[in-house]
Parts: sequence; structure tokens; C-alpha cells
Amino acid sequence: MNVTTGLNGALALSPDCQWLFDTLMLTGPNQQQYALIRRFSETTGEFAQEFALPGDFSLAQMTANTNPSLPEVYLVTGSPDAHVYILDASAQGPTLTGDVPLGGPFAPQGTVFTGSLHLALSSAGDQLYVTQDATSSDGETTGHDVWIVDVRGMAVAVHNSATTNVGMVLPNTSLAKGALAFTLRGGVVSVTDSQLTGTLTPWLQLSDGKPVIQLLATSAG
Repeated sequence: MNVTTGLNGALALSPDCQWLFDTLMLTGPNQQQYALIRRFSETTGEFAQEFALPGDFSLAQMTANTNPSLPEVYLVTGSPDAHVYILDASAQGPTLTGDVPLGGPFAPQGTVFTGSLHLALSSAGDQLYVTQDATSSDGETTGHDVWIVDVRGMAVAVHNSATTNVGMVLPNTSLAKGALAFTLRGGVVSVTDSQLTGTLTPWLQLSDGKPVIQLLATSAG
């Protein structure tokens, strides 16, 4: 098999800070594809265990929960077969504990999508925000989707589609009831409710008209 680094070398750290996870991309002689998720000791770097998932992971991201009661790693693929794969991040992982289909734009088998995929977890760690802005390689299909995944119930709680870029969701670090969520779209930071059901109210826009690139901190709202 041909082996390459996956997800641009991204790493995920388990909630107990004991384990690191990375991903390799494997391509077989008949072009079959796999993502190989590996677990290492954070202190020694010693390899512990690995787990392979079949599929095209060219548009994918990975993150880990920081809530000790949810020792999980989330590997998310975008269109045309958008999924959240929930993996055990404990000393027994990585093993697959859940698989949540996301829906969104679909294209014939073999179609490749490019674009952006962003992940963020709520402060409590019980909801995973996924945003996708993707276009098929033939330019015929586009998708601008926002999902909120209930990682405890392993189900999609919210799915919204838009006609323009959805950018990324930035959950509030506050645990206060009613704390707002932030979005970064088109260089403007806006606020809305945590379930993304309300209107977007502009919150931060640079006076010189230049785009906001990243929001480093959030505040209660």
C-alpha cells in the first residue's frame, strides 16, 4: 500500500492527556482507500494501537473531546459521504464506538470534493459543530452545510444548508445558560443562539474592512 500523512499531520490529544492520535492515508493497488488512526503514548511516543476505516478521507478533520467523561476522538469526513466516526480515546482505543451519517450534498461514486471542513466542540463536550463548504471536482455540486451532532446520543441534532459559505462555528467557552455561539463567515464574526436557529447578528468587524482571520477568545453572551 502507498502510505501518506493524513489530515496535514493533525494530532488529537485524549482528555486525560495520556494519548496522542494521528492519521495515515493508505491507498491499495486497486485504489482502495483507508484512514489508519494510530494511538501513541504522550509521554514516551511509544506506539500502542491502530484502527483502519475504509473510504475517501481527502476532505476530513479530526478532534478530541476534552471532557473526561467523554474520552472520544472524532474523525469527520465531508461530502460525498459525510460522516462522523466516534472513536474510543482511552487506553483501549482507537476502536469505533459510533458512526453518524451527516447527509448533505451527494455525488456519484468516485466524485471528489474539495473545500473546507471545520470542527468545534461545545464547552460541555456534548455537541460537535461541523461546518462544510465544498465543491465537487467537476464543479457540478456544491454544499454549504452546518451540523450539530449530539455525541452522547450519537445523532444529528441540527442540519442547516445555505447558498453561500458557512465558514466556521465558534462555541462559547461559557457554560452559562443562554450563552451565545459565534460564527466566522466572510471575515465577520457574528453571534447567534447555541443551536444556530436564530439570525446572525454581526459582533466583530474590523474598521478598515479587512477580514477577521481567527477569533482567539469568546465571552459570555
